[in-house]
Amino acid sequence: MLSTIIGKKITDIYTVGFIYLEEGQNEFTPDLRWMYFEFEDILIEFESFKQYSRLKMEKVLDVRYRFECDEDMIKVKSSVKELVLVSSILADNIVKDIEFQDGTEKNCAAVKIVLENGQIIFIDPGFPYGIGVGGKEQEKYFHLSNR
Repeated sequence: MLSTIIGKKITDIYTVGFIYLEEGQNEFTPDLRWMYFEFEDILIEFESFKQYSRLKMEKVLDVRYRFECDEDMIKVKSSVKELVLVSSILADNIVKDIEFQDGTEKNCAAVKIVLENGQIIFIDPGFPYGIGVGGKEQEKYFHLSNR
């Protein structure tokens, strides 16, 4: 799977969750156990598992909503690429390398995506409510907290 992602552009990044329909206020609540990265024509699901200590990647056909919802909730996805990527210009977001921390794509401690523009996207499953995404600072924090 990695060879199909290297050299591709990140075209979008999604989080999934729900909107709880309350009178007067509708608020998006993300379920950070899952995040989706779109690499042109390939969609990769990142899932946090083993009590938010491990991460796995899986190629999927579409965003999946793998959580329970009550009848007064609506399942939604939200694009967060503008929050994660340094530049939203697609030409700048080509994947140069992917590194797995302590494992493989099916079971690792974290994933580091290096873009050709120099940006690092560090995907860490160790947050209290699921996956955290950051840059070099997130990678540094991950290594300091996992000594």
